[in-house]
Amino acid sequence: MAKVSVIIPTKIRDAYLERCVGSLKLLPEVYEIIMVTDKECPGFPAGKRNWAMQRAKGDIYAFIDSDATA
Repeated sequence: MAKVSVIIPTKIRDAYLERCVGSLKLLPEVYEIIMVTDKECPGFPAGKRNWAMQRAKGDIYAFIDSDATA
């Protein structure tokens, strides 16, 4: 089975992000969750996604906004 890396670009860690991560943890196919805030990689979401993809260990990359749930 392919390993899925879920990448969440966001400005800060907040209640929306916590809710999003909580819903992702319920999915059986998620291998890792990478949250990228301005602290790790300042800038626009595209830059944060690229930064995270360089560090991801999964076979498939999935992207979600911090205010969404799975």
